[in-house]
Amino acid sequence: MKIHDQTAQLKTQLLAANTIALFGHRNVDGDAAGSCLAIGAVLENLGKQVSYYTTQTPSSSFDFLDGIEKFKTNFDFHPHYDLLIFLDTADPTQLLKEFWVGHEAYFEKMNTLVIDHHYSNTQYAKFNIVDESASSACELLTELLHACDPSRIDAQVATYLFLGLSTDTGHFIYEKDSSRTFSLAAYLVDQWADKKTIISKLYRSASFQSIKFLGELSQRITKINGVIYSYYRHEELEQYDLDKEKADSILWIMTRIEHDWVFALIKIHNHESPPFLKASLRSKGWINVADLAAKFGGGGHKSAAGLKTEIWEDWEKELEGFVGELG
Repeated sequence: MKIHDQTAQLKTQLLAANTIALFGHRNVDGDAAGSCLAIGAVLENLGKQVSYYTTQTPSSSFDFLDGIEKFKTNFDFHPHYDLLIFLDTADPTQLLKEFWVGHEAYFEKMNTLVIDHHYSNTQYAKFNIVDESASSACELLTELLHACDPSRIDAQVATYLFLGLSTDTGHFIYEKDSSRTFSLAAYLVDQWADKKTIISKLYRSASFQSIKFLGELSQRITKINGVIYSYYRHEELEQYDLDKEKADSILWIMTRIEHDWVFALIKIHNHESPPFLKASLRSKGWINVADLAAKFGGGGHKSAAGLKTEIWEDWEKELEGFVGELG
């Protein structure tokens, strides 16, 4: 679909709706938070009634964002919504499971719209605006909002959009970054996006506890076949008073290692029944980690993906077996 067709579709849906619910995927990242808050701010400025939902409370890493407190974790399934918009969410059965699974009939009868950039998007809405060539949902949304009405991209909206561009590109270090991405980032800075605060809060700030935790994870870094990995147990997050977003920053360190295959950060949830592990996969572009994740029911991008799989009692032995399958 061409950008002018996407714009017309989006504009029609937004102007016709008065009561709107926005959804960002679980473990909200910068792109999900930024895209929800950006379109939400535009809609609120148009006089719309907007609600924000995600299945888990956003990481404290995003506490600096005005409006982050608007996200609720208990969706009401009320029929009064004119429009449900899903941002940066490829598959709701995985990424919004607590809302979606068991309530499919509700969503099927509602007016739904998706704005996303994952090639694994399942086209689950009535209206799907998906561009897998975009680096982020915020990149796509910047183009859409600008085409609809550039005057709506004020400093606050620009800041939200720049957040998504920055975080989903690893602050512009991934091989997918293009002139399109850099041009839109420059445009948002020209619109007074608060680049300084985003960099300060996300890339130049860390607690004493988080650095100690990263030290622990650094000592666990291991290489099996073509996979460099580290891991942590769920209870360690409570021990160090951290959340997933902060714990996952070890991936920034790991991917600096000279290595052309796969990097994996694995989280062991052996306190659940049945126990399971989650893995965040990264590559430097030569390996498509989304294809690897898909073998375990996961998905994502060529250079960044995630998955979840069940494990049993001897998680340490199974961990090595799982890494061996990745390699």
